[in-house]
Amino acid sequence: MLGDIVQACRSVEVDEDRGGRWHRGSVPAWHDELMDLDEFGRAMAAALRLKTLAVPGGEVVDVDGLQVCLSHLPDPGENFAFVATEPGDPRAAVAEAEAILRRNGMPFGIAVLAGRHPSVDAAVRARGHRVLFEEPAMTARVADLAPVTLPPDVRLAEAGVVDLAAVAALDAVAFDGDIEVSAGMYSPALLDVSHVVTATKGGKIVGVATGVPTGELVGVFGVAVASAARRQGIGAALTRAAARAEEGSEIAWLSARAEAAKVYERLGFRAVGRTEVWVG
Repeated sequence: MLGDIVQACRSVEVDEDRGGRWHRGSVPAWHDELMDLDEFGRAMAAALRLKTLAVPGGEVVDVDGLQVCLSHLPDPGENFAFVATEPGDPRAAVAEAEAILRRNGMPFGIAVLAGRHPSVDAAVRARGHRVLFEEPAMTARVADLAPVTLPPDVRLAEAGVVDLAAVAALDAVAFDGDIEVSAGMYSPALLDVSHVVTATKGGKIVGVATGVPTGELVGVFGVAVASAARRQGIGAALTRAAARAEEGSEIAWLSARAEAAKVYERLGFRAVGRTEVWVG
């Protein structure tokens, strides 16, 4: 989560719409009638915990309300802190989270929902850390997600273990990442806690998205489409399918890169706040 981090939490990427930029203040720090800010934060923490523990050797260290997600993969973006609940001593908790990351050979990075816990924001700021980037946090009712028309030769299906190598290869290319990291994130254990949805064209996997359900909420992560298959609605269709894959999911959420926000808005998502990534 320092300058080398592309995504703190494997935030969603859809390369089907490059229009628009995210600016501070585009939406309030929080505004949503579907769920309150703390509920959203708890859902994010739960999903990130599941994803981290699905990595072989991954662990989550709890520090007075903070959770330090350690994938132990060689990528700062997969080793970071997140606020699960309000710490009793925010300054001490942030200092300990930073120490844990550095002991594991990683720079400090923490993802927060802006305005959720001002005491944590103040503690991070007091240590001289800065906001590396921010992204809109978006939600939608799963039942209200707009249908997407796909080309007739594109098929969506849930991934099995045999698909994971191809999915990891696609992920590494789409996010300009390390294949070792992508392979670790797409381990067989991920299939036990999430729905990995693939798009196939001509017998080849050309897209992927992952839905991580936690109760009635579902987080959508890692939407990626091969460059040759973009601008055909595949990213949007994958996002919708990942959100709808778990029976009983009511509300879908994601953190969108600025250029992808319009794609999600057309599906029915709307920005309700912002996720900030602090580094130092």
